Amino acid sequence: LMEDLNVRWLYEKVHRRCVLVHSPPCKQVLLMDDLIATGGTLCSGIELVKSCGAEVTECCCMVELKALRGRDRCLAAGAKSVWGFISEELLIIKAKLPDDYVDDGAAH
Repeated sequence: LMEDLNVRWLYEKVHRRCVLVHSPPCKQVLLMDDLIATGGTLCSGIELVKSCGAEVTECCCMVELKALRGRDRCLAAGAKSVWGFISEELLIIKAKLPDDYVDDGAAH
């Protein structure tokens, strides 16, 4: 399998982020990533899983950057479902500081 250049390229592209747990026969797979931006890493993982004869039933991530439409690419590549744990909106909420707060400049 790894002799196929396309599969080798896909493996090299995703091996640092994806851990493939194989318990024969593995027919359904969940792919997980820290972030979905354009969907490139997960789409490569989907192709790798499909080349092994399995299907990606879900892709999930900690955060999805919705404006980059990676979810759509993953669904088009064959994922049945794509979801994230944390809404990107939570990343831009500014915390309310006490009125008497003074920044001391030190890292905390």
